[in-house]
Amino acid sequence: MKKPVLVIGSVLLDIVGTYGDSEDGLINKKGKLNFSIGGVAFNMASNLSSKGIPTSIITCLKSNSISSKVIEEQLKFSNINEFIYRSHQIDETGYVAHFCGKDLKTGITSSEIEEIDLKQIRNIPNLIDNSSFVILDTNLSTIQLRYLCSICLDKGKKIFVNVVSDAKFDRIYKKKFSKPFEAICIRKGELDSNNIFTNELIIDQSSISSFCSDVNSNTVFINSELNGYYILSKNGSYEYTKVKYPTPEIKNTLGANDALFSAVCASEYEKEAIDGDETKMKIKEWVTGILRSDRSNFEGIDSKINNQLNTIKVITTILFLILAIVSTVISSFTPDEDLNHIFFGLLLFSVASFGGASGALSREMVAQITNNTKRNLSMGTSIALGMTAGTLASFIGILPGIASGSGIEQLIKQDLLPIMVFIVSISTGIALDVFFDNLSKKNTHDLIEI
Repeated sequence: MKKPVLVIGSVLLDIVGTYGDSEDGLINKKGKLNFSIGGVAFNMASNLSSKGIPTSIITCLKSNSISSKVIEEQLKFSNINEFIYRSHQIDETGYVAHFCGKDLKTGITSSEIEEIDLKQIRNIPNLIDNSSFVILDTNLSTIQLRYLCSICLDKGKKIFVNVVSDAKFDRIYKKKFSKPFEAICIRKGELDSNNIFTNELIIDQSSISSFCSDVNSNTVFINSELNGYYILSKNGSYEYTKVKYPTPEIKNTLGANDALFSAVCASEYEKEAIDGDETKMKIKEWVTGILRSDRSNFEGIDSKINNQLNTIKVITTILFLILAIVSTVISSFTPDEDLNHIFFGLLLFSVASFGGASGALSREMVAQITNNTKRNLSMGTSIALGMTAGTLASFIGILPGIASGSGIEQLIKQDLLPIMVFIVSISTGIALDVFFDNLSKKNTHDLIEI
């Protein structure tokens, strides 16, 4: 199983106010409010996780605040592994947007993550090392970005950077970093605000190559909002993809840029390639999904894949249990004269391995049914641990009988032996899963508070 994608950046409480044209110009406007969890880092982590890609996130929150409690509650029940740095010394984190119809009028962001000394989070190097690649947002300061780049250089990890706003574009523009980014994503409007490519994109080879060098990236995705997007490469190549989005169905454009870059990163995870027709199709599908929603990410919108994955986990657990029971019944009730050494050994091994796997997976099944248990072990890891634990425990259990001279023939005659192996393997599978799951929580979910 591939390592998870690691996202580092802001998680915010989004408050979006929408009012009609008749209210425009008034100080007190009558409209509608929508509350959700957002922030560029969370949007991308949520988008990837909702599509079945294992994802972890590092962020910071203010200690003992209302918004932080709401965010943590959402993260608790998501499929994102969260690593939260808590601090009393920062302000509230959030984003407040005012829309007149579909047009964004103003937006206020308080991310606060740039105020944190990331070197105080001791497990960042280990988390980066145990990731497939790293996604950063420019809510991080230039100093923080340089620090994370140095770790990614040391660990050999690719870096993807999402530019969150025109005001924070200069955190990477013409700055020196120890490692080039694999790709960045920026809105064309943000380039216009910084007087770069103000009217039409300059598409001569030297200008493209120079711009990619200025932003320290091998590839640059420039989102032209509802008109499509550009792809610039450091070798000077250039491509424009015009996309026809369902304009009448658009509710707002919040999160569209994050959806585009999430699709790019998903292609990197699945194909280790960020260009091609599959990526273009994924971009159109994901951006369209966000435009049709009233949220900035897929959390709570696109749960179909997660539901399918949860169903698969439950079915897999039941299947292993059935196989263990069937093996137990066959080995217990088959006449002794019909069991040879090899067949009996295979049956006992099946009972032990399937029993151990079903025991370990039983906690996974409870987590999916109750949506109430935070898991740190993947299903594949649980299966491997369960099979190993069940087999070893069962072998150790029957070893004294073999050592005492009873021999395999006497073991075959003990009809209760397979049942004992079944009970031991399931119990051992559960115990080992609990141990390693708690060990994983202790080692990786070290929440720091200053």
